[in-house]
Amino acid sequence: MTLTLLSLAIFFCVATATAAPRHLKLPTFIPRGGGLLDSDSISPDSSDPRGGSLLDSDPSPDPNDPRVDETIKLVRSAADLLNDKGTAAYPTLRTSLEYRHGETYVFIYNLNCTILFNAASPQKEGHNTHNLTDSNGYKFHDALVSAADSEEGEKWVSYFWPKPEEEESSKKWTFAKKVVIEGEEGVVMSGFYE
Repeated sequence: MTLTLLSLAIFFCVATATAAPRHLKLPTFIPRGGGLLDSDSISPDSSDPRGGSLLDSDPSPDPNDPRVDETIKLVRSAADLLNDKGTAAYPTLRTSLEYRHGETYVFIYNLNCTILFNAASPQKEGHNTHNLTDSNGYKFHDALVSAADSEEGEKWVSYFWPKPEEEESSKKWTFAKKVVIEGEEGVVMSGFYE
């Protein structure tokens, strides 16, 4: 009898939480030994330490934000340049105001999460970021590289990362697009903070 009531209570919580609007404060069942969590304790940006989001979040930033189109155009233009010129495009990506202005810059990983190019931080080039996480434990580097495996070959990824010269993390959106540089597949990216 107790087991049946518990099973029924869990079913009700799961069914209600998945069907209810996000603004309702319902308990959420996380089936990994975590039990019931208050919906105030997690947000759509909360992440599972194993990687991935605990709740479904928006797959892309606010389309009304002008930075969204600017970032997509920038990354697609950089991808075209890289596909055409290969590593000979790096000096242009590092110094041209089209690709590097203010907090805007492009960066490139290979499919093993090794940083091939970073216009803002050249000292990071050559470092492998596989399995490294943001402040919430989300393996965002791996998620960025997975853009190459997506059907479209491009996607938005959100994660939490400190702004330059800040210690506290802020939400960042990065647009990642598959690229082929001199026969090697990689991902070219750029993003912005909310």
